[in-house]
Amino acid sequence: MAESDQDEKTEEATQQRRDDFRKRGQVAQTKELGSVFVLLVSVVAIWMLGRFFLEQIHSVFTNSFSTFLVAATRDGDWIAAIKFAGMKGLIIVAPIFGIMWLLSFASSTLQVGFLVNEEAMKFNLERLNPVEGFKRVFSLRSLFEGIKAVFKVLIVGSIAALILKSEIIVVPHMVNYTVNQMFVYVGDVFFKLFGGVGFFMAVLAGFDYLFQRWEIEKKMRMTKQEVKDELKSREGDPLIRARIRRVQREMANKRMMEAVPKADVIITNPTHI
Repeated sequence: MAESDQDEKTEEATQQRRDDFRKRGQVAQTKELGSVFVLLVSVVAIWMLGRFFLEQIHSVFTNSFSTFLVAATRDGDWIAAIKFAGMKGLIIVAPIFGIMWLLSFASSTLQVGFLVNEEAMKFNLERLNPVEGFKRVFSLRSLFEGIKAVFKVLIVGSIAALILKSEIIVVPHMVNYTVNQMFVYVGDVFFKLFGGVGFFMAVLAGFDYLFQRWEIEKKMRMTKQEVKDELKSREGDPLIRARIRRVQREMANKRMMEAVPKADVIITNPTHI
């Protein structure tokens, strides 16, 4: 029955139907774009703020081992050491989490604009219907999401394995690295890793968005009867509108005929001159 209804939906969605779908939060949107933003900005952050992060981490290690741990061991006061490490950790983590939150909000806004889904906030008993839940679990969308998740894990794992395999030969030599050299090397590896995974996620996000657009356009298609019903609800019954126009013409003709006796000149459509 559902397939038959879908086959009958041959008409493009009207603007009113598109607006109704948008109010319900049914818009084309890919969650992968947020991951892409986070990964790509992480690459830029490592490139631009890598030295800042390195200095903060280096400060934690050097001060903790040379000053605070010695004092804490001697005096038994660990509060200063914990406070120092906590503040440094907050300085490092706070910008990262702040940027991630902004990117998550920006990725959604760029795709659909500022949208508040009022329908999702309302309590709906149909969401508790096990039959509808079963349909959602075994829908085309769920199948696509499952395949996408498996594909994503395989590709991301392969990219990470290839990058780490090429870098594994350096690990034995890291015993001779200074702390600065070690952090620079780790940052370089993360730069390559995030860059490779970010590029793949960008391609995946593009395909996912195209699928979302195709799926939502398919859902929004209308039958000829739905188009007629929408037109009727928006502009009124065509038969009633035709009757109103006919009455208006009759009233206009009546006024014209009533004005004929008072006219100075009457011009009719001539058949010849």
